[in-house]
Amino acid sequence: MFKDYIKILSQNQLFANISTKKLEGLLTCLNPVIKDYTKSEYIVLRGDTARYLSVVLQGSISLIKESYSGSSSLIGILKQGDIFGEALIFMDKAIYPVSILSIENTKIMYIPKEKIPGQCENTCSHHNILIKNLLEILSKKVLMLNKKVDYLTIKSMRQKLVTYILDEYKKAGNPSFTLPHNRNDLADFLNVSRSSMSRELCRMRDEGMITFDRQRVSIVDLDKLR
Repeated sequence: MFKDYIKILSQNQLFANISTKKLEGLLTCLNPVIKDYTKSEYIVLRGDTARYLSVVLQGSISLIKESYSGSSSLIGILKQGDIFGEALIFMDKAIYPVSILSIENTKIMYIPKEKIPGQCENTCSHHNILIKNLLEILSKKVLMLNKKVDYLTIKSMRQKLVTYILDEYKKAGNPSFTLPHNRNDLADFLNVSRSSMSRELCRMRDEGMITFDRQRVSIVDLDKLR
C-alpha cells in the first residue's frame, strides 16, 4: 500500500537523504494509517488532540482559525507532500489551535507520534535521519511564523501587498509567478478586507507596478514596487 506513495514521500523534506529501499523499510516500522476525505470535510477540529505527524498524500487542505464568535480566517494552505501536526505532537497538551478542512478530495497519511523518537525494534539507522529532518522542518516553520507575524503587524494595505508579492517573487525567482492564494484566501491570510485589497491591487496595476490575471502576477517595475 505504501509503495504507491514512495515517490511523493521521497520528495518531502521529512524523508530527505533516505533511499527508496530504506524508506520502504522505515514506513513498515512507522506503521502509518491512510485516510480519505471528501471535499469540504473537516479533518481536524480546533481543540482536537494531536496524536499523529500527518502528510498530505493527495489533494489540499486549509488551516482555519475560528473564533468563539463564529468568525474565521485562513491561516494557510497545505498541498500534496506537505505535513502538519509536527509542532504539536511532542507537547504535553498537544491540542490543535486551528481547524483543518479539505479543499478537495484528499488523502492523509497519519504517523503515530510514539513511532517517531528513538530506535524501532529493527534498530533502523534511518530513524536518526528522520528526526534530524523533522528538526530542520520545525526550524523553518518558526521562520515562516515570524513572517506571518510580519504581515499582521504591517498597518498599510499597500505595504502588506508589496511585502507579500516581493516574498512570492523571491520564492519563484521570476517576475511572473502564481500566487498560492486566490483573492478571498489572500484577504483572509493578510487579515484585510477583500474589496479594499482588490482596489489596492488595481491601483498598483494602474501605477505600473504589476499586472495580474486571477492568481497570476507579473512584476512590471520592481523599483516602483519596492
